[in-house]
Amino acid sequence: MNTLQSLPDRPLSFAEAMSVHEDDPRFTPLSRDANDDVYTFAYLGESQLHGVAFDREEGWVVVDSVPEEGDYADRPEFERELLLAEMAEALAAWMADAYPEMQHDRI
Repeated sequence: MNTLQSLPDRPLSFAEAMSVHEDDPRFTPLSRDANDDVYTFAYLGESQLHGVAFDREEGWVVVDSVPEEGDYADRPEFERELLLAEMAEALAAWMADAYPEMQHDRI
C-alpha cells in the first residue's frame, strides 16, 4: 500500500485528501471533521477494500477489511457500493469510540 506509506503522521486536510485521491483513485476519503481534516478513508488494495483511520498513538491504521471472498473489483457495482457504505459505518463507529469529542461528517 504505497499510498498509505506516503501519508503524513497526522490527519489530512480535505484538500490533501482530494489531491491524494486524484493521484490514486483507490484512495477514497470517507469523513471529515469540523476543521475539514480527514481521519478516515477507504483504500482498495490488490483485491480487498480496507478501512483506514488515523489513530493518535499509532498513526494510520487499517481498522477493517472486506473479506477476501473474490476480488472486490469483480463484484457488481451495487455490491461494491454496499460494501463501501458498510465500511464507512464501521469507520464511523471506530471514530466515535476513538474520538468521542469530535463530530465527523461523511464525505
